[in-house]
Amino acid sequence: MSDPSQTPRDEVLKAYAKLGFGPRPPQTRHIDGQIHPASEALGQHPALREVMKMAQVSRRCLVLLRPLIPVNVYEQLQAGPLIQGEWCVLTPHPAWSAKLRQSLPAWLAHLRTKGMPVERIRIKTMASSPR
Repeated sequence: MSDPSQTPRDEVLKAYAKLGFGPRPPQTRHIDGQIHPASEALGQHPALREVMKMAQVSRRCLVLLRPLIPVNVYEQLQAGPLIQGEWCVLTPHPAWSAKLRQSLPAWLAHLRTKGMPVERIRIKTMASSPR
């Protein structure tokens, strides 16, 4: 039986440790002796700040398309990179990729009405992991 002084969380962490998992990484980083969120630290680097900004715009594009996509499909999509006006949407199945390509003109028009900097949309199938 388990020790009554341990919480369920402690038991779960011990079980993970037995499987070889290390501790969860911290959500903050020390900079100049002070604690800052990791996102703030990344935002201080000019190139990483631009990457974070592009990722935010890409995720925003997908959120804006939510009303145009069936719920069960939307939940499986991932916002890919948005580079120089070309946005990539990732799907888990090739059949979905083919079906969603038919909606690209409507998606593009919708994103333009919302002021998003998207000139072209690509649909790509995510690589499946080998079983």
